[in-house]
Amino acid sequence: MERNMPKRVIVMGKNNGDEKKHEPVPYVEVIYTDSTEKKEPAWKDPSIRWHAESMKFESIFEAHEWAYSEAYNEIGNLYDGYRTIDEKMAYALLFELVRANTLWGKKWEVYSDIDFTDKVLSYLIWVKPIVATEN
Repeated sequence: MERNMPKRVIVMGKNNGDEKKHEPVPYVEVIYTDSTEKKEPAWKDPSIRWHAESMKFESIFEAHEWAYSEAYNEIGNLYDGYRTIDEKMAYALLFELVRANTLWGKKWEVYSDIDFTDKVLSYLIWVKPIVATEN
């Protein structure tokens, strides 16, 4: 029985103590999955309220300023998820959400994914509130 297994191949270099000489070293990583059922991506959950952003930024600084002033304050309040075509915006928002969990305690479970629909690559970031459990 042959299984259709996804494979990921990574080739890395090594530096034998000589800072100027790098020799390629073959490295293979194979990831096997046991699941044969096809699941819907988590971001297709109909309960997620999405905001779609079409702006693109020229620098990570601009994207970070926008993410911190606009999207960061609204995600989890006005909507649960943020969809953008700008990878810089996605990275900045994701960084700020994880940073907030690190500094002030976990408030959100933070998720990210990509969607390639209609020949457009979208970056998706969404949150779910962490529910406190009583012992």
